[in-house]
Amino acid sequence: MMENFVIYKGLQRPIIFKMLKGKYIYWGVGSLIAGLVIGGIIAATVSSIGGIIAAGAVTVPLFMYTLTKQKKGLDSKNINRGIFIVPPESSLSYFSMIMKKQKNEETEI
Repeated sequence: MMENFVIYKGLQRPIIFKMLKGKYIYWGVGSLIAGLVIGGIIAATVSSIGGIIAAGAVTVPLFMYTLTKQKKGLDSKNINRGIFIVPPESSLSYFSMIMKKQKNEETEI
């Protein structure tokens, strides 16, 4: 006889850290690491003040880009605005394919 067990499926909600959700947590961490690496390289080669400025100049725009991408949604979506006119005898239409097939059968007879 088989026993049924309840499976815990989680909370069914996206992971949220501070203001970042889901995959954008990794994007935020990546922007911070990129700023630190570039700032460290410039601080080691040029000057420490230049490194701090470079770290800020890299981290802030990348983090702002992450926030704007998150605002658009977790999936990248194409937003098409406008009026789209589809011709009634579109070659993609299933109905038009059937009608053409019937016309071809009638002409063969």
